Amino acid sequence: MKSQNIHYVPKLDHLRFFAAFLVAVYHYYYFQSGFYTQFKDPAVISKSVGSALILEGHTGVSLFLVLSGFIFCAISYGKEIDYWRFVQNRLLRIMPLYGLFVLLGAFLSAAPLSKILASLLFLPPLAPGVDFTLLTPHLWTISVEFQFYLIFPFLVGFMHRYGMRHACGLILLVMLLRALIWLGPKDLRGIQAVGTTLLGRLDQFLIGMMAGAVYSGRTAFKKTEWLKHPLTALAAIALALAAVYVFHRMGGYRHLGGRHGFWVIWPTIEGLVWGGVVITYTMCRLDWPGVISRGFAHLGTLSYSIYVTHWLFVHDMPFHAWIPQLSRSMTTNAFLSVGLVVMPLIALFSWLIFQVIEKPFFELRKSYLIKRDAP
Repeated sequence: MKSQNIHYVPKLDHLRFFAAFLVAVYHYYYFQSGFYTQFKDPAVISKSVGSALILEGHTGVSLFLVLSGFIFCAISYGKEIDYWRFVQNRLLRIMPLYGLFVLLGAFLSAAPLSKILASLLFLPPLAPGVDFTLLTPHLWTISVEFQFYLIFPFLVGFMHRYGMRHACGLILLVMLLRALIWLGPKDLRGIQAVGTTLLGRLDQFLIGMMAGAVYSGRTAFKKTEWLKHPLTALAAIALALAAVYVFHRMGGYRHLGGRHGFWVIWPTIEGLVWGGVVITYTMCRLDWPGVISRGFAHLGTLSYSIYVTHWLFVHDMPFHAWIPQLSRSMTTNAFLSVGLVVMPLIALFSWLIFQVIEKPFFELRKSYLIKRDAP
């Protein structure tokens, strides 16, 4: 996605698309089980690394959040931000499409005004918002992102003033808060539920911010040549896959249990491994061949539309059995179905939405960096 505040980095759009694709395959995997006769219980534990990644595809959300912190900090670390213009830009970017789906969901579910206002003010999951099965269940992530946007200018200013130790201190603080919640009364909601709140995700934003600050070249931590080596990127990707695999083998999202203490540290681990992937992949001196790189980058520019709209496709298409079973394996079937059929359709639909809804508002944005005349 091109911005007035930073030179265009196609590899960031590659990662955006990968995160959106991963979430789409994850949701398709679970929706297909109710409609194809051979698929009975989707909540399984797999020994395959690839299957584990699909079964824990919710980790794509963590990658999205790390990317958000990375991009904004790469743009503005060490610079002065016009707070209200920054918030205005964020609203112009996400509200048109988000608001359309919220209002459509509210109409179809006859949601009361209180839920509509909660959603439009980005209060979920802090307050009940519009909940319509075909449109809005996954939009809680956008509320969490916007809550982060409201405090980002302060966070990046404090990081510049006090150094990386400030961000590290905040990460430690949110981990301790999660630990205290885990130690609380057992009749409370599981610590797993905290993952849908800013408390459960702030460390991922902060890790992305630290990586973005290093990428900007405006910190004491200078970018070294080993960060640009392809083997470094491969090692970071392998580490991320290993972390997701170990988490899955422990029980993962479906079997670990909402009260398990591992939820205290898992968001931080996720943030660290994806932060490593973001900075090493972005800085890697190798790239895909031109046509492939441009194709991934173009799909990445549609990633927000893909994320918001994918729920319709991954629910409706298996429900109506419009795609025949392509494999006896649930994970392979989900990967092939989304990759060959569903994602191309989502991309076309998202392109139309981007052109008629997102782009006109996107072009209204202005630079939020304050430029001072030299004395």
